[in-house]
Amino acid sequence: CARIALLGALGQFDAARHLAYNVRATAHGWGLKRTLMRFLATWSTLEHQASNPDGAKELLIEFLRAYRDTDYSRPLAREGEASVDVLRMLLDGRLEPDIRVHAQQLLQELGAASARDQGHAQVDFTPKDIEILKCLALGQRNKEIARSLGLTDSGVRYHLKRIYRALGATGRIHAVQRTRELGVDLAL
Repeated sequence: CARIALLGALGQFDAARHLAYNVRATAHGWGLKRTLMRFLATWSTLEHQASNPDGAKELLIEFLRAYRDTDYSRPLAREGEASVDVLRMLLDGRLEPDIRVHAQQLLQELGAASARDQGHAQVDFTPKDIEILKCLALGQRNKEIARSLGLTDSGVRYHLKRIYRALGATGRIHAVQRTRELGVDLAL
């Protein structure tokens, strides 16, 4: 995936596509569903960058078919705005009903539907979520957050997953940025 993304960033789309075809065949051959999904999200982004919306949509539909069985959305979150753009393009066209439902669900999971369409996201944070976000803003790692808030490591991970999903964030820094964009004060 990293090599395909690098080739795309260098504008070497044909070389990236050649590699992508081989990776797809290998992932299918070995039954590596999650690897295939990570790869499809990356390849869809590549096609989006290459101004090939039909190719990007076709790959995302393949991703959504695999998503039905796994409920694994992280690869799309990692690809960020490109995934949101392709999901929106998909939803503007004709889709199988179950694919449409999954596309809408993923768009909402990525936090894009309300954030971009309404200009801001409506997120209901618990007091513990706010405390964790404040710790993130200070640059604390999970173990430090757990110690300072009296949580277990798995408790911190649970809250972080909830926060990321609510914000459509792809990581710690992105979550803090999105929270500040919503006007939440993260000062201690």
